Amino acid sequence: MHSPFRQNKLGIGIFIIAAIIIAAVLVVPGKKTLFVNESTSETTTSSLKGSLENDKKSTQAQTNVAEIKAPEISGWIAWWEEEDGFRVAEANSQKISEISPGWLKLDKNQALVEVGKVDKSAETQKIKASGMKFYPMLSCELSDKELAAFIEGPKNIDNFSKDLINKLKDFQADGVDIDIENIDEQYSSDFSLFIKSLREALQKNNLKVSVTVQAQTGQNDWTGLKGQDLGQIAQNADEVRVMIYDKHGQFSNPGPITPMDWYKNVIEYSLKFIPRDKLSIGLPTYGYVWSKDGSFNSYQYKDFIKYTQDNQIEMNRDPDSFELEFSNNNATGWLSDSESVIKKMDYAKSLGLNRFMIWNLGGTDENLFNYKW
Repeated sequence: MHSPFRQNKLGIGIFIIAAIIIAAVLVVPGKKTLFVNESTSETTTSSLKGSLENDKKSTQAQTNVAEIKAPEISGWIAWWEEEDGFRVAEANSQKISEISPGWLKLDKNQALVEVGKVDKSAETQKIKASGMKFYPMLSCELSDKELAAFIEGPKNIDNFSKDLINKLKDFQADGVDIDIENIDEQYSSDFSLFIKSLREALQKNNLKVSVTVQAQTGQNDWTGLKGQDLGQIAQNADEVRVMIYDKHGQFSNPGPITPMDWYKNVIEYSLKFIPRDKLSIGLPTYGYVWSKDGSFNSYQYKDFIKYTQDNQIEMNRDPDSFELEFSNNNATGWLSDSESVIKKMDYAKSLGLNRFMIWNLGGTDENLFNYKW
């Protein structure tokens, strides 16, 4: 970047450089307005590209984000969005590190069962050929009390571990992602034992364990979050995926899905217990609509865009959360799109964090994968 100048051009060069620096300092991001029309999926990339590039330069100047390599982006695939989720993963396999389809569940009968309708054998072959790592997601139908009783039962974990290992081997998986939520504080030690026991069994078979946890700040956290002891989980997992979304949702007033101040607080608290090389940041690419009649609806990115198109809704860029929002006589909506995700990734990268999970790949904003880091 430092090309030599001839003597008689030095003054002009200094003037130009000074002007560029002053202009950059004076740039203050404001509220951007978008009008969604029939060509939104195409115009979104072009209309946001300049904004993202300018904001990226500003962020890098302040936080040295450029010194950190491009982020490792991975994603969950919900069983009800399987077909599109795998399409997105396969189309962007060079930019996606890991995928976790929701294929496994501990059901009410304490049995390990498969979930989903796709041809798992065919999808597995595509995943392995693409080079992406593969960690099927394990959910649970048991309540926290029922799970604790299951864990305490003689040989239950041993038998379950054997079933899980066999299933993972059938899938040719690299490991499992354990996504068991809403664990009350009184069952914390039982849940930690469950994670520890599974990892010990899976390690012997060269299988890794990631654990997905809900967002905590350490301040006024709901008791249903405290059953996930971040320190214990971090000790007994190869990766900890923190879902930093749904600050506002079905049971709250309208607001950003991932407010920036809350996002920062969750990361700060998580880093007290989870080593940087194990921490993965979960981010949303979906939106919520709170209707004035009291109804509530959630939409993946593509469905949210269609909703705004159908209703001729104009959206604004919130300058704090960087999410898109609208409010009219009928409803209020918030959408986390690729630009808001990139902004939050840049903040995490400035802290030396570089692993991210997207919920979920089906119906997601694929502009994220076209961004040049």
